[in-house]
Order: sequence, then structure tokens, then C-alpha cells
Amino acid sequence: MDDWSNCIMGRNSSPLCLCLRHDQSHVDLGRRRVHQCRWTLVVLLIGLFLGCRETPVAASSQKAGPIAPAVQEAKSSTNSPETDTRVTREKTKKNLKTLLFKPGKSSADDPLTKTIQAECGSCHAYPDPREFTRTTWRKANAYMDRVFKEFYPQYTRQLSADVVDQYYQTYAAQQRPSPTLYPADSSYHLKSIPLGPKARIVVDLKGLKTGLRLVDMLSGDIIFTDASGQIRPLATGRHPVKTQWWSKAERIEEFVFADLGIFRAADTKRGRVVLVRPGHPNHALLETAGRVTDVAIGDLDSDGFRDAVVGVFGWQETGGLYIIWGASRVEDYAVEKISKNAGYMAVKIARFRPNSPLKIVAQTAQHHEQIELYSLQKRAVTRRIIFKAPSALWGSLGMEMVDIDADGDLDILHWNGDTLDAPKLADWQGVHILKNTDQTFVSTQLASLPGIHDLAVADLDENGLPDIVAVANLPPRITETLGEAALDQTIGLESVIKLSQRTTDRFEVSSLLRDQTCFASVEIIDWNQDGRLDIALGGFGIGWSLLSHHGEVGLKSGQDNACDQGGLFILDSAVGKTRQTPKGLSPKRFQEALNRIVENDPDDARNRVNLGNTYLEKKDYRMATRLYKEALEIEPDQKAATLNLALVLDRIGRSSEASFRLKQLVQRWPRFADGHAQLATILYRARDFDAALSHIDQAIVLGTPNPDHLTNRGHILAALERLDESIVSYESALKLDPTHQRATQYLNKVRQGATHKTP
Repeated sequence: MDDWSNCIMGRNSSPLCLCLRHDQSHVDLGRRRVHQCRWTLVVLLIGLFLGCRETPVAASSQKAGPIAPAVQEAKSSTNSPETDTRVTREKTKKNLKTLLFKPGKSSADDPLTKTIQAECGSCHAYPDPREFTRTTWRKANAYMDRVFKEFYPQYTRQLSADVVDQYYQTYAAQQRPSPTLYPADSSYHLKSIPLGPKARIVVDLKGLKTGLRLVDMLSGDIIFTDASGQIRPLATGRHPVKTQWWSKAERIEEFVFADLGIFRAADTKRGRVVLVRPGHPNHALLETAGRVTDVAIGDLDSDGFRDAVVGVFGWQETGGLYIIWGASRVEDYAVEKISKNAGYMAVKIARFRPNSPLKIVAQTAQHHEQIELYSLQKRAVTRRIIFKAPSALWGSLGMEMVDIDADGDLDILHWNGDTLDAPKLADWQGVHILKNTDQTFVSTQLASLPGIHDLAVADLDENGLPDIVAVANLPPRITETLGEAALDQTIGLESVIKLSQRTTDRFEVSSLLRDQTCFASVEIIDWNQDGRLDIALGGFGIGWSLLSHHGEVGLKSGQDNACDQGGLFILDSAVGKTRQTPKGLSPKRFQEALNRIVENDPDDARNRVNLGNTYLEKKDYRMATRLYKEALEIEPDQKAATLNLALVLDRIGRSSEASFRLKQLVQRWPRFADGHAQLATILYRARDFDAALSHIDQAIVLGTPNPDHLTNRGHILAALERLDESIVSYESALKLDPTHQRATQYLNKVRQGATHKTP
């Protein structure tokens, strides 16, 4: 019997790991948006809470620690001159809206509660519906239903997807609170560092004495750069995500890198670990693996040879934790798999005290959401769980070993900012620490930072205690998950924060950058070689455009925002520097990036859709049609490909075929809101207004609040000469988006009694 059978039957076994993919389109009758595919961008993104319980292990040493931030907010910096950055903060601050938590009603008396708790809790921690809003649960439940149907059709469950979804919709939180904002520190100034013409997603930074080694997950480049503008290629992978030093000498050109192998979330055998050394050909220490996310180097068995520990995220069947045992020749290295679990995000090799034995520390995401400690006796390995997350939606994304309190014991900093398992902004996302007291670990939250993606540690204020800089990476429109009140409000989001340790275990938190939440990596380095520590930031760039997460469509270029450029940025601590405006990335670079992803993975249907969209935007209907059809050959149920192929067919005058394809789509997926919305568009243009109204109404009921859908409904009602209802629909759209031009335009026309024309 396989793992999923054991899970369904309530038995303990090796868990399956599932990553999240979202799909969404928005098509306005007069202002159409192209449907985009969303992807987990793996080292960054993690799985939802599907899977089985862990096999019981020897007593965990984790003690319950507070989850609330144990910090003080820093006072605003007054020692530095006013800058453009600070002025912008103050102007924005006046318009910010503070939302308070409004819990949903209790489900205690609902007879379904015990059944849902038992069914969900048999495979993962039970997620309380009152924890998040309907927007979060709607997307999470739809994903879980899709995974169950597509990957495990042979199994049944007690409750239908509609029943479970309705339960979570009924008891969901009415409103989530606004994220924490910290006082501004204006002593750092943002500037962009040119890295050539390529679109880049910089997911790893390693500081050197004279510059940085950086990993570009998108192009596959691993390069060295410094303040002089030098760009030196070091290696090229498929989709590398992490580098580690091969030797203690920390030579620029001697390292190993972890390579996902493919861009998308899928089981693959293209993941690998590659050794790079000057004067030697690159050598794969591990290959034909799942998506590799991290690697650590150390002599685990004290035989004088370097060993490697490899974390493989995988997807469902290809994850695991590996030890590569060293030998006199790298060709003779031996590979041992010590865990079959998927979802490994980070691995470390460390001595918790000087002269103590080396241990392996591994962090897993997916439904595990835990930190594991491995002890070695010669080559025998034993495991102990030292942290188990309190929420199934925890979203582990990384960890770092550091003696935070200077007591001689290494502690574990860990962070959780994933938003793709279920889109959310949670106060318990942020920086946490597992304090080490004689190998007993207690987890405490140091600061809240929704979307936290990476952190770096250094003594920034030179008081002998380590400080922390953390960065956030969040998709556009993530604030919609706070509730309907957030749709027309300005909600501030921290991008880069600093945790200054004033005395042992007492941190003050300040904001270094706000509302540019698109940084995947951070490093602290003296960039200018002027004796002052600066902060290097790796930009996620076009990542969210590739993912098209939460309705982000296409690529915005020329924006005054680091999020539109990606690459490398420096928060410069030098006095008197002025803020530099990053330049946007051209759509041509976006298309080049998609071409590389598609060429590297012949089975990537979803990014073929995204590549097709770039041709659709240029009105190259022949190439767009070819790519959408290729995507459907790979994945016949690909919703985005069907939607956008229908859009092309309608544009070239084949409306009947477009309508036929969409009707098949919504028959196959009756709860797919965007399918109904697109079909309503086609039917409206064919002047079948009654059918169009039926489908736009279903889109509104099934989907998230959407001003485009309400505007479309107003158009259709006006065409049916139901003008009073049309006015109400336009007004509802404007409540969601007061700046919606088409809703405003046609509302005024209908109010004036003008003849309604097809937009």
C-alpha cells in the first residue's frame, strides 16, 4: 500500500509533499486581462498542508515558547539628514489605514466541526477557519481539492470539497489586522547596482572581502561583482538557488551550488549539487535528484575529507535528505539518503559548542513545518525533532546558526514567510529563534514580518552583540487577504527591517524600507570599502510577473520601484548619499526569461502559457495559438491555456469555437470563476445577453470580490435595458475600486440615460 493509502487509513508513514500552484484570470469586457499561470518558485515557495503524520520520534526537546514578538520598537532615527526616502515615508504614512482583527463566529456547536478536525487532522495540523479570511481559504481549499482529484482519484473522503469549503467560508475571520509597521531609520539609502541586460531573480548572496557572489535563479548565472562594476562569471546552472564554500579558505571561485533543475513545481530528476573548482571541470556530487534547495559542507565522520549534506525539496515523490560521504577523489564520493521526506528548505552542519560533535540541522516545510536535529555516531544517524510549528500554514523558508546571546552556544534563527501555500498576511510570520540551553530548545518570535524571505546577521552598531536584517518578498494585491476593507485602503508593508540588539536578548526593531516587498536575499557587507557596513539586497524582480500571483498580470516597466527591476541593490550607510531611482525592466527581457524556462523544461505547460501571453500582447496570434496548444498537449486540463486560446479565437473571428471551448471548461470545472467570467465576455460580444448574465453572476458568486466582474455585469444589464440594476452593479464596482475608469464612465452614461453601446 502506498503512502497516500496509509495517510487515508490513518497510518503513519513517509509523507507526501505537495507544492501549490494558483491559476487566475481577469477579463474585462472592454479592458481584457490575459490569464497567467502561477507557480511555486520553489526555494522561495513551499507546499500546503497535505500529507501524513510523522512517525513518532524520541522525546522532542522543544518547549512551548511565546509566539508574540519579544521586542521593542526602535525610536525614529534623528541623527541623519532628511532624505528623499524619509520624505516619501512621511507622505505615505498619513494615508495608511489600520485594520483591526474581526474574528469569525465560533464553530464549536457545528456538528461538522469534529468530523473536519478528525479528517484534516489525520494528515496535518488542523487549520482553524477563524485564523484567516475567506479570500485565503477559498484559494487554499480550491488547491487542496485540485490536488486530491488530479493526483489521487482512486481515493474517496467523508466530506465533499464543497462542504469543506462552505465550512471554512462560514467561520472565516471577517478581517485580519494590519501588519506591524516599525519606526523609520533613515540612515540607509537605496541604490541599484547594474548587472547587465538580463532579467534576474537573485536568490542568494555571499559576502566576500571585496564584493559579492550572487546566484541568479532565472538565468542560471552565478557571478562575482563589486563596487567597481566588475561582473565576473563563475558558473552556470539550470536554476541554481544556493552556494556554499567548499573550503575554509572561502575562495571566490571554489564552491558548491544547489540546483533546482527546473523552474516549476514538479517531480523531476534534474536537480543536482555541483562542485566548482579552479582548474577542474565542474563535477556533480549529486545528480538525477529532485529539486535541490540547500547544501552544507563539513567533515561529519572526522576522516579528513569534506562531506556534504543536501536538502531536496522535491515535490511529491522526489524529496529527501542526503549525506554525500567524502573520499580522496570526488569521483569516489558515496551518497546516502537518510530521509525520504519531501519539503527540505535548509540544511546546516554545526557544532553547538566548541569541540562538541558536528550535528546536522534540517528545516522542512510542506505539511511537516519542523526543524530536525541529526546526531552521528561514526556513520550511524539518529534524528530528533526540536521544533514543530503551531500552524499548518506556517510557511518555513530558512534558518541560520548564530550565537545570538554570546553565551558560547549556537542558537537557531528561523523564519517563515511563505505566501503560496495559502495567500496570507500573518503576524506570526517573521524572525524566530530557537534558544539553545544544554541542547534544550525553546522557540520565541523576535519580530513580525509578513513575507519574510531571508535574513543576515552582523554587529551593525558595534556593541559586541549581533544584529539582524530581514527582508520580505510578497506578491501584489496580498493585502486583499486582510478582508474587504483593505481593498480601497492603503495598507503599509515592511520591506526591510533591522533588529538591533541593545543588550542581550533585547531587540529594537526599525524599518529601513517599506512598500517594496520583493527581496529574496540579503547580505551585510562593506560594499564601498569605507569601513561602514552596508546591506546588499537580492531582488525578486519579474518573479511575481512570472508567477502572476494574486492577479498580477503582465509586466509593469519603468516604475520607480525595485520590484519592477530585480537584480542587486545596496542600502548604503554612507552619509550624504542620495537615493537612486531603479529603472523598470523591459517586456523583451521578460520574454527572454520565459524562453529560457521553457527551453530548459519541455514539460512546462504553464510557462508556455505565460510565453504565449507575451505574443498575445504583441498581437502575434499565430505564435500565441501555437504555444497555448502546446501547453494543452502537455496538460489537457490547463485552464489558463484554454482561457487564453479562447481569447485569441474570439479576436480572430472564431467566436463559436471560443465559446465551445469555454463551455467545455466550465462544465469540467463548474466552480472555476474565471472560466465563467471569460465565457460571459464571449457571449456578451455575441449578443447572447441572458446567457452572459448567468455566467457573470456565477463568476461573482464563486470568485473573490472583483470590480471588473461587477463592471461587466453592469454592461450586460445595461444591454438588457435593466438600467437600475446596471447602476447598482457599477456602484458596487466603484466601492471596491473608486478609480475604476470604465465603471465610472458607464455609470455616468447610464445615469444620463444615454444609449448603451458595446464597450
